[in-house]
Amino acid sequence: MTGIEYRTDAETILEPHTRERMLGGGSIQLITVQLSDTGYHVDHDGRQLPPRPTVRCELRAEQARQLAAGLLDLAGQADRLIRERER
Repeated sequence: MTGIEYRTDAETILEPHTRERMLGGGSIQLITVQLSDTGYHVDHDGRQLPPRPTVRCELRAEQARQLAAGLLDLAGQADRLIRERER
């Protein structure tokens, strides 16, 4: 592994055809999280980095809920840190 790859944009997508088949029949609707890179990045030497390819991850509803809860919690923590630093 070469390190962390950054993306600048995230979106969630609900596509009717993105489903997971179940054993014995039926299927589960999946939620897609898509990360893309439309921003401007530079390396440690100030050189511009090329955009990274878009990546997608399909999640079951419960996984999406867990991710959303974690993101909301971290967003609240980030807001508190910013307020504390501004004092």
